[in-house]
Amino acid sequence: MTIEWKPLAARLSGQLRALGSIQTEEWAGAFASVPRHLFVPRYWALNEFNAPSALIDGANPDQATTWLEAVYSNQFLLTQWAYEGDIRTATSSASLPSLVAGMLEHCEIKPNDRVLEIGTGSGYNTALLCAVVSGENVTTVDVDGLLVAEAESRLAQLGYFPNCMTGDGAGGVASHAPYDVILSTCAAARIPEAWIDQVKPGGRIVSPFTYSGVLVKAVKDQDGMVSGQFCPEPMYFMPMRPSVQDRTTATVPMPNHLDAPVTGSMPTQIPIEAWDDINWRLWLSLFLPDSQVAMSLTEDADPRPTGVIVYTDADRADCDADTGIASYGRDRLWHTVEAAWSLWQSYDQPDRTRLGITAIPGERQWVWLDQPDSALNWDIH
Repeated sequence: MTIEWKPLAARLSGQLRALGSIQTEEWAGAFASVPRHLFVPRYWALNEFNAPSALIDGANPDQATTWLEAVYSNQFLLTQWAYEGDIRTATSSASLPSLVAGMLEHCEIKPNDRVLEIGTGSGYNTALLCAVVSGENVTTVDVDGLLVAEAESRLAQLGYFPNCMTGDGAGGVASHAPYDVILSTCAAARIPEAWIDQVKPGGRIVSPFTYSGVLVKAVKDQDGMVSGQFCPEPMYFMPMRPSVQDRTTATVPMPNHLDAPVTGSMPTQIPIEAWDDINWRLWLSLFLPDSQVAMSLTEDADPRPTGVIVYTDADRADCDADTGIASYGRDRLWHTVEAAWSLWQSYDQPDRTRLGITAIPGERQWVWLDQPDSALNWDIH
């Protein structure tokens, strides 16, 4: 079957430009010239719980139209998943094109820059990089050898021959270093020291982090330190996984009331509407980095929030929106929530662009407010 994909790719490129995700001619041309359908021959549709439920295959004549329209839309597409217990957990995807474009623009890649991509995935992002800097300047690594092999084959069909490697992305690829840009398509908990070692002085590390959709652009100085501010756009990516056998997820199980008995209660100063603010949620994650937040909703056609639950793998705190009373367990989580809220208010509710990260290899990594030597900072472990 012949697929007339070029008008669709040009349409997608134009849409991304209209959204502001694409800002330069180089990336507009790359999105218009790379056939995304080659890298996403099939994907999994999600059910109402965002779990994979049905395979949509471009080779199936009954699904071909749906598949092709989705592939050339600004749409996240799940391409691989695995069971974790009884739960289907996503392990690879074709990321939202607008997020891909925004991240590539933040890299400020120039012709002939040497680029290391962490997380090969389907190979689509790799192809976009090859279209701008040529294949010999691109190295890509993924922990999943099957994904790497499939991507390498697809790239070769387009005449792109980057250095495709299988391995733990946290270790980078020393054999092809140094790099002008290290770009990660999976979220990291901190900047791996191997990335700092392998990027050139003046080079950029662009990566999402596991803090409420943070994207960081950090620059390496002549002394080997990297530092940079959080980007304004929230960008949510799958977490980096160290091996196929040891998959990680972005969530922890919520303890129930029997596992986390209530030991006290207190009034809250936090309005329920504040929990929709991504900057407040980011701020809280710096105080409780191992926590998750869940909203309680009414069970009707137009659900409204009735409360919020903050939890870790060992404890939880529940706040009722109607009474304004929060109950907490032995770890007194809600006391930390209230303290974080008060501090966020006292600093004029800073958004994510006022935050940044600095890493000194072998010494320390920390998030800071306004400047690296700020008195208000959080160590990253």
